[in-house]
Amino acid sequence: MLRKQLRLRKQILENYIKGCSEWIGKAPKGSIRLSPSRGSTYYFFKKEKSSGKGIRLDRKKHRSLIEALICKDYYCKVLSEAKTELKKIEALLEYEDKETLGSIYENLHPERKKLIIPLETTVRERIKLFEEDMGIETEAESGKYYIPTDRGELVRSMAEYNIANSLHAKGIPYKYEFPYRAVDGHYLHPDFTVINKSTGEQFIWEHFGMMDNPNYVKNSFLYKINLYAEDGIFIGKGLIATFTGFKQELKQEIIDSMIKKYLL
Repeated sequence: MLRKQLRLRKQILENYIKGCSEWIGKAPKGSIRLSPSRGSTYYFFKKEKSSGKGIRLDRKKHRSLIEALICKDYYCKVLSEAKTELKKIEALLEYEDKETLGSIYENLHPERKKLIIPLETTVRERIKLFEEDMGIETEAESGKYYIPTDRGELVRSMAEYNIANSLHAKGIPYKYEFPYRAVDGHYLHPDFTVINKSTGEQFIWEHFGMMDNPNYVKNSFLYKINLYAEDGIFIGKGLIATFTGFKQELKQEIIDSMIKKYLL
């Protein structure tokens, strides 16, 4: 998750740097010196840093110039700090991408691995374990499974069909209705259990398809949401949730945005 946050911050900083650089390039030359005196503030224009006190400007007459130069000074400071922070993040990302701690376990002899519970694993190792985990045999949830996905499993709704095919198309490892043991001891069957290929973070993806049905909201939606919450899983933190109601389809744009936000 840290890697994802760092990459997001890197993108933000790059946007700051680009925006500030463009703004500064179009800004007027020179700078503004503020001089407070007797409860008032006076503005002095300095063409160069060594221009002494500068030329006093009329606050109303030269308002646009004063604002432009004060903004330029702010953007210059932001630009400098953003570049410094970006260098640190790039260095940390380079280190994170090596997954030094996780690779210690991955590089061990298979017989050694059997005797160790790793403190940290690489993303590749977490994906491998995810794909190899067969779970336990539990009774399937009631309902008809009649729609074949591109991967070959049968699902129960067009929304699940579209989610499954979208995950498959993006190469995102997922499991359909993989058993999950809730804190009350009961086994739930989340629609999808998925893993982010870049970070190794796992998510449950539930599609709640009858949100305009009070019985469904009470007996399915609220029941599951509360059980997940008791286990520290919330929407946006370990849980991806999509919703539809009567005659409401799950739009492909929403599926794509969820995948982009949490799984890529």
